[in-house]
Amino acid sequence: MMKNSRKYAPDFFATYSPELNPVEHLWDELREKAFWNRVFDSLDALENHKVSLVHVVF
Repeated sequence: MMKNSRKYAPDFFATYSPELNPVEHLWDELREKAFWNRVFDSLDALENHKVSLVHVVF
């Protein structure tokens, strides 16, 4: 073993920890502001709405 080797210990997240995942924050915002109380006629309509929102956000 090397004399000056450093020891690293991995940090593990909880099994389900959405507060540590930035994508969860984005999805939460989209769900509250863009998908709240909406009914779509088809999955294609839902997909088109989602894609248009992502273009606005980014």
